[in-house]
Amino acid sequence: MALNDKSACVRATAIESTAQRCKKNPIYSPKIVEQSQITAFDKSTNVRRATAFAISVINDKATIPLLINLLKDPNGDVRNWAAFAININKYDNSDIRDCFVEMLQDKNEEVRIEAIIGLSYRKDKRVLSVLCDELKKNTVYDDIIEAAGELGDKTLLPVLDTMLYKFDDNEIITSAIDKLKRS
Repeated sequence: MALNDKSACVRATAIESTAQRCKKNPIYSPKIVEQSQITAFDKSTNVRRATAFAISVINDKATIPLLINLLKDPNGDVRNWAAFAININKYDNSDIRDCFVEMLQDKNEEVRIEAIIGLSYRKDKRVLSVLCDELKKNTVYDDIIEAAGELGDKTLLPVLDTMLYKFDDNEIITSAIDKLKRS
């Protein structure tokens, strides 16, 4: 079987292939959960990243402990995909939130952004100052603006109001402002 191949590239491709099959037919979901119990601890970064990706296409709470482990991986791509898998499946518990808080200081920008989004959508106020700093940057991702609206903290209104005059994409900013005003 490809998962036992000596080549990390072959193992990673096998995992990603199973995930793609799962998108078309959820019957493969238990196979991903089963395989992930092993591949989440593989010595290859590519295999661990592929595992986090594969877990993102299914919604099975049995994978939460594996994802929490992958959030602590030394490789930024692995952490990013693990955070994405958690966010896309809307998993939530105190361990996830605590990992996300630690990830707010991550050197990998994509990891940091996933943590900000995750905490904001979970209405965890520990993200507030980091989110505010992100909103004040010269380049702000749409996901960050949307996260500001999701957090529901009205102290972000002045920052978002200022952004209306700074950026061209007013629709997303206005939507976040409206959401905050309704919260």
